[in-house]
Amino acid sequence: MDDPRYSTYSAITDRPRLRWPGNARVALWVAPNVEFYEYEPPPSTFRNAWSRMPHPDVLHYSYRDYGNRVGFWRMLEVFDHHRVRASVSLNMAVLEHFPEIRDAMVARNWDYITHGIYNTRYLFGLTPDEERAFYQDNIDTLYRHTGKRLHGMLGPAFSSTASTPELMAEAGLTYQVDWFHDDQPFPINVESGRLISLPTPGSSTIRCSSTARGSRPTTSHRSARTSSTSSTRKAPRPAR
Repeated sequence: MDDPRYSTYSAITDRPRLRWPGNARVALWVAPNVEFYEYEPPPSTFRNAWSRMPHPDVLHYSYRDYGNRVGFWRMLEVFDHHRVRASVSLNMAVLEHFPEIRDAMVARNWDYITHGIYNTRYLFGLTPDEERAFYQDNIDTLYRHTGKRLHGMLGPAFSSTASTPELMAEAGLTYQVDWFHDDQPFPINVESGRLISLPTPGSSTIRCSSTARGSRPTTSHRSARTSSTSSTRKAPRPAR
């Protein structure tokens, strides 16, 4: 294999049956993206957050601002109606800018996957020490606002470095969801600790499989996206 993170090719037809706890036939992971986009993010040499036009891009900014003003709350009504508890892929700045959203998630005992602090700042180009500080910031921010420990990450805007798996494991995270190439969890090779890949929740597709008639179970995903934007993480919230 060319990729050192997983050492052997594995055809899904050759694997032993994957069994879920309690012999469940389907594992359903509801993972909404609740995101934070900056109106005028700092420049990046690796990716332009608003590439359609010079900043600010009011059109695309407002699409994302709609998410946390309206979209999140409509999505919440559906989750509440069906008694669904989500694992939210979260830009951590949402916890500081939008306490109403934070309190709604905490009240429902949701779980959390970090999606970075902002979706307009990337891991591309970070030094190992800068990336270590990034994980500690995520861990501390989540615990301070929710009392929960961070276990997994979907990279902000699907960004990463060659060191990302090693540094995630070093920070105590146990799963990464940036990989698209499989329907089942698989181990990622790291020098210390333990890290697995879970099929990414970043897609809007739904994939499910039954164990009936010898079929092989997979994970099933329902993903939604809601996002918001602001100028800085610590900026004061505007008056209503």
